[in-house]
Amino acid sequence: MRLFSPGGLASDEAHRPLWINLDVGEANPYSIPGWLTRMAASVTITIDSLFAFPIYVETTTTFNRIGVFVSTPGAALSVMRLGLYNASISGGVITPTSLRLDAGTVAVDSGGQKIIIISHELAAGHYYVAFSTNSTPALSSAASNQVASAPYTGQHNTIDAEPSVVIREVIVAGEAPLPDPFPSVTTGVGKENVAVMLRR
Repeated sequence: MRLFSPGGLASDEAHRPLWINLDVGEANPYSIPGWLTRMAASVTITIDSLFAFPIYVETTTTFNRIGVFVSTPGAALSVMRLGLYNASISGGVITPTSLRLDAGTVAVDSGGQKIIIISHELAAGHYYVAFSTNSTPALSSAASNQVASAPYTGQHNTIDAEPSVVIREVIVAGEAPLPDPFPSVTTGVGKENVAVMLRR
């Protein structure tokens, strides 16, 4: 995934004036940092796969919740694991690296909000949100026509396909602790898998 850098500048400082968090008068707002999105789609999550998508935190922030909204439940006793990875930027390309937070699991065998309480500070910069599951629940997610993935540029190997901004890696067990570091990147998927939100 390519990183857009205004004016050829490579540092995070170059991005801060361009991607600013909007104050919409909400207390304890949920968001996907660095994204303008409407959770207007529903996507079925592939079992035993590790998904990750990039976020940009515009200023040092302590996040106190991480969660998803289950629109169609998975199998009985199924769970989803949520977490965060650090990111590396080299040659204008961003990739997930070391595990930053394994937040644990939420039950996804029933519908509705599934939230984990955290207290985790992120300095201004780039990170990845990650999730995996041992079932196939459907989650509320970002609709392709309702998302602006600034400052990231998705890619695909064919000209008529939706650019990938999410990566997916097959893992042995979707409920297992998140691997550290993130596995080698081999698979890209579309925007619909942007389905995890944070609360500040």
